[in-house]
Amino acid sequence: MRRAWQRVLALVHRDRIDRELDDEVRAHLELAERDARSAGLSPEDARRDALRRFGAIASMKEVHRDERGVPALEHLVRDIRYGLRAMRRNPGFAIVTVLTLTLGIGANTAIFSVVNAVLLRPLPYRDADRLVTIASSDVGRRGAAMALSYPDYQDIAKLTNAVADIAAYSNDRYNLTNTGAPREVRVTRTTPNLLAVLGVSPLIGRDFAMGESYAPFAIISHALWLSDFGGDESALGRMVSLDGQHFTIIGVMPSNFAFPDTSTGVWIPISWAVAGAPAMTEMRMYRAFSTVARLAQGGSLETLGADLDVLGGRVTASGEATSKSGTGESFTATLLRDRIEGSARQPLLILMGAVVLVLLIACVNAANLLVARANAREKEFAVRRAIGAGRWAIVRQLLVESVVLALGAATLGLALAAVGLHLLAARLPQGYVADIDAPVLVFTSVLAVATGLAFGVVPALRASAPTLERSLRDSAGGTAGQSHRLTRNALIVSEVALALVLLVGSALLVRSFIGVTTIDPGFDPQGLLAARIRLSPERYATLRQKRTFFDDVVQRLQTQPGVSAVTVADGLPLSGVINKVGMNPHSIRRDDPDTFLKITAVDVGSGFFSAMHIPILQGRAIIADDERAGAAPVCVVSKALADRLWPGQNAIGQVGLGRYDDTKVVGIAGDVRAESLEHEAGPAIYVPAAQDDHDWSYEQMWVVVRSAHPLRVVPALTQMVRGEDPTQPIASVSTYDAIIAQHYASLRLVMGLMTLFAGLALVLAVIGIAGVTAYAVSQRTRELGIRIALGAQAIDVLALLLRETAVLVAAGLGIGLAAALEATQTLRSLLYGVVSTDPVTYGGAALALGLVALLACYVPARRATRLDPIVVLRTE
Repeated sequence: MRRAWQRVLALVHRDRIDRELDDEVRAHLELAERDARSAGLSPEDARRDALRRFGAIASMKEVHRDERGVPALEHLVRDIRYGLRAMRRNPGFAIVTVLTLTLGIGANTAIFSVVNAVLLRPLPYRDADRLVTIASSDVGRRGAAMALSYPDYQDIAKLTNAVADIAAYSNDRYNLTNTGAPREVRVTRTTPNLLAVLGVSPLIGRDFAMGESYAPFAIISHALWLSDFGGDESALGRMVSLDGQHFTIIGVMPSNFAFPDTSTGVWIPISWAVAGAPAMTEMRMYRAFSTVARLAQGGSLETLGADLDVLGGRVTASGEATSKSGTGESFTATLLRDRIEGSARQPLLILMGAVVLVLLIACVNAANLLVARANAREKEFAVRRAIGAGRWAIVRQLLVESVVLALGAATLGLALAAVGLHLLAARLPQGYVADIDAPVLVFTSVLAVATGLAFGVVPALRASAPTLERSLRDSAGGTAGQSHRLTRNALIVSEVALALVLLVGSALLVRSFIGVTTIDPGFDPQGLLAARIRLSPERYATLRQKRTFFDDVVQRLQTQPGVSAVTVADGLPLSGVINKVGMNPHSIRRDDPDTFLKITAVDVGSGFFSAMHIPILQGRAIIADDERAGAAPVCVVSKALADRLWPGQNAIGQVGLGRYDDTKVVGIAGDVRAESLEHEAGPAIYVPAAQDDHDWSYEQMWVVVRSAHPLRVVPALTQMVRGEDPTQPIASVSTYDAIIAQHYASLRLVMGLMTLFAGLALVLAVIGIAGVTAYAVSQRTRELGIRIALGAQAIDVLALLLRETAVLVAAGLGIGLAAALEATQTLRSLLYGVVSTDPVTYGGAALALGLVALLACYVPARRATRLDPIVVLRTE
């Protein structure tokens, strides 16, 4: 132990100990020299005799250092210093290598930061791996998860011992009116035990107590606390007014709490979800609640699943719930983490794979540079080996240089990743924040060391292998060795193969994106402005009041310059707010294959079809006369619904559409893709909003404005709503182009990043191929000069070099195509309108990469044709 401590001290006080050693050596030499002069030798002879007797001073010092210190660490420090000096002598090589690796390491760091935030970072709940969600599903359509009814929730809590506790909740939007400008906030209505199930506590204040399901209490989010109460703890005990209902604030959640998502601003007792609708707590057909449960000690997903199967069988046998397919109900449990990650996992893993390919190409390029540099230093290594340096010492020296280069690239890569994360921040899955934290730093450090070793090991082994004689022979001959040539060929083939995998994947996503964005949604989004307005029930209690509000806004907007049409609707296609109703098609068509048909149902104002540019194929649209009091109930159905219920018949004048039993069809409209651009348009029914006498009618409506310049209408729309009632917020104002762009934002992000990475791969491959070709030409100068001297024409030399590269590129393309066929299988779920094995995409990518690769080879090959054989041979 004492000896180890002395070694550590020797490292710290290295300079002082070296000076002491020098003084001691000098004293020994002076003493020996004095003794020799006393014996009669001259001063010069005495000095030589003293040195001869002492032996090799440098060797002695080295042995002494090894004995007193930590040799491995000292060798490492010495190798790092030597490597830095070598790079300083050749800054161009160091800069190019570091920048090449920076692209790969920076891209990997950025994507890993996102993966770490979304997939790896533990959820901020106690024992989060024991949290599950439970949903109902249709036995005949397993996988189509639905919410639970309140009786379902109660039965699960009583039935199973696999669950320690279970909470139910539902989400809605309320108008917050007493803490500043009125605005809409997302509210979660929950059973009192939600926070206890999750294992979290409020930052300040308290949780709901058991038995407070009907108390007018509220817990607010950290963001709302800061924005509306300035982060003042006196917010506890104050009120928030939600749709005119006053709730006393009893707690504030921590900043990292976001359940069920970051948009939630307030949590209130669950009683407010069923206020005015007591049937929701009694009937299984009202599936309005989500759940989160904590598995009991000893409980598992398997045991919970078995218990849920029992419950599903019992509910099906009772006939209490209405199954969509008529085959019964079932219940499924899913880990909360799996549900939260949702569809983000696969795109992130695909992007992670893409950046790994980019890094591999960067490593190949760096290896190319190191091989060329090691060849230039062969004589240096040969001399070092001739004077006693071991092979391991040379390998260690070169690997240390590689790692130092990679660490330099990692430093720049962190800055590049920070910029990338800033650009990605707004496009991350809701609720996730990606940053460069400790795990990301560890990942980048390990990646840098691994990268340095990966691209440095081959050049290091090659550089340490040649003997002095071979090195001298090669330098005299001026011809690259066969092994060198094989190494360079392998690097070109691997670069082309890796780049082609990324190009094919990127091209598939681009084609898919183009396919999605060119889909006809069934209406014209150009020139449309949409604004969602939710009226507070306490100010608009009657249907007349609500309708009057929207009628006034529509009439005033119609007078605005440039406005060609204005209407209202309670749901809009692709907005995420679409109502569905169910009916049994057998009531109209006995031979329909299903017993349940889900129909998009939209309450619309007159002028809806002209404003949206949805064609009326037969009959007429909803007109103003349909909105008069006492008007006959009418509807317009989509072509898909007319063809489904009345195939080969005229749907105009038909009745009997489920809940619209007495409503007569007056028109057939074109099909509209309401839920998603990727899915075919489903059946739809449009009824006049004025004929819907339900309490919730007109409570929340979209105002749709068609104008040549829709954004210019926004100030007028805001002013009119404020003028009509300043307490009513406008929740969302957007052009329809922006709504559709948001719809495929995820696909656009993945496609954009894949294209970026493919572009990086292509650039790196071109640089690598051009560099290798240029280096190969320089190594073959003598051979090419002889060929030209013997009569070879420029075109012959050019064809020779291009042909050799073409063979390598073709081999790389072949390997790349095989790898792409396997790798692109992971993209299948992201593709639309193109298959993962599309031959046109594969052929186009291979052809483009092949041409670019040959073009990259052409420049150095063309330069070789200008060699002067006399000058070359004289030089050789």
